[in-house]
Amino acid sequence: MSCDKVDDNGDFGGFWRFEDASAPESAHDAVLPAPQSLTWGVRCEVIQVRRLFGATDEKSGAIYYFTFVRTSDVLQLTEAYRSDGSHDFPVSFSELPEDMAIPDDGRLLIRKLSRSTLIVEGKDSVVMRFRKL
Repeated sequence: MSCDKVDDNGDFGGFWRFEDASAPESAHDAVLPAPQSLTWGVRCEVIQVRRLFGATDEKSGAIYYFTFVRTSDVLQLTEAYRSDGSHDFPVSFSELPEDMAIPDDGRLLIRKLSRSTLIVEGKDSVVMRFRKL
């Protein structure tokens, strides 16, 4: 999570704790993340996602890294890696745990971004709310 240049992510930069998720009734197959199961750390062009223990599958405790490009209303993940603590392995978005709600194209819609709140819409129209730590 280090970089050689100034972090210019503004309100998006820093550490975010997942609070809750919802999905429209039309997305009845959507898998929702468990409360407090994810944290995001944003620095430079990298998002570090930690799946905290108690998440819904065997990848609990795993660390993922994503490179991204962000506009005012889209967070486009460009590459994904899973870390075992000593090695990083590239993974496709379709291989990510379902409850991370990352679409297969890596495109998340930013519904709200402020100093304290981040709301994004992901796979199956799942809306995830984060709070700044």
